Amino acid sequence: MKLRNQGPVQPAPKMTDYAGALVGIIESWPGVASFTHWRLGSPGTVHGAEFHVADGELGHIHLDATGHILLNQRIAALVVQKGLGRTPSWSNTWISQPVRSSADVSHAAWLFGLAYGRLRGVSDDEVIEQLELANTQADVRL
Repeated sequence: MKLRNQGPVQPAPKMTDYAGALVGIIESWPGVASFTHWRLGSPGTVHGAEFHVADGELGHIHLDATGHILLNQRIAALVVQKGLGRTPSWSNTWISQPVRSSADVSHAAWLFGLAYGRLRGVSDDEVIEQLELANTQADVRL
């Protein structure tokens, strides 16, 4: 999805608790811009915060503290295979991650970091190598 196709461009809403902490981490990365994420089909309804590097979307965090991270089918499948995330029923290129604890914040930041790296030029093979080294969720590091 491209930013220009999402609806009116306006600043991301302020989020609190664990989701707010994750927003702060992602917004601190060089080149990341954050905007309002609109409910699909309802551009007047705020649904969360989304993050972009140039014209590419990293993903978004919904107001219910669920993050959706955009990868590609190959990398998303490996994330699921290794037990490091789940794809939602509507896509095999997105990873869905709840953000309801400090551990969730760390893990979601790591997942968003995979998308960030890809948009900043890290090859899929390098991302897959990083995933191959992660044996369990406890092994992941941004």
